[in-house]
Amino acid sequence: MFLQILTITAYAFSVVSFLLFVYLLLKQRSAAQPAAGVGGVVPQGALSDTAKLVEALAKLSDSFAKGGPVVMTLVSAIFFFLMALLGSGFEAAVNK
Repeated sequence: MFLQILTITAYAFSVVSFLLFVYLLLKQRSAAQPAAGVGGVVPQGALSDTAKLVEALAKLSDSFAKGGPVVMTLVSAIFFFLMALLGSGFEAAVNK
């Protein structure tokens, strides 16, 4: 029962996130203003492997920041849809 509620909620959030993505995309196209980015993020004081990981995450977060809320709503829509697919038994159907 709990899994069903979780799956239905994930589907609902996926639809809401996708609709918000479409709205923000249309709003951004009509405004035609570039999104503000995060400038000057530099990882400090870490080991060499950890520093590379932090640098890669900083670049990823910078690219998300440049995309603005439009990219984040699309990512959340995809995330919720994947969670709903897993909850609905998609994995069991594929394995049969």
